[in-house]
Amino acid sequence: MNNFKRVLLAVDNGAFAESLAKTGLELVKRLNAEVAIISVIDTRSLLGTEGLSIGEAIALEKNSATENLNVLIKIFLAISP
Repeated sequence: MNNFKRVLLAVDNGAFAESLAKTGLELVKRLNAEVAIISVIDTRSLLGTEGLSIGEAIALEKNSATENLNVLIKIFLAISP
């Protein structure tokens, strides 16, 4: 019996993020569960942003995370009934 009602899917902007998220979203669909997607940022990547202020580096990471989440939402909508 499926007792899972909600699934939290955490993603980053790594090379495998999209394929792993797609697998997670397919599982959510099979479970007929609700999904919440969060984007995580490895703050160590902000240290190597020479020439940018910390605020600019954070803004770039946030924009990238937002774009990634929008892609995942489109994937989820495509596999949803």
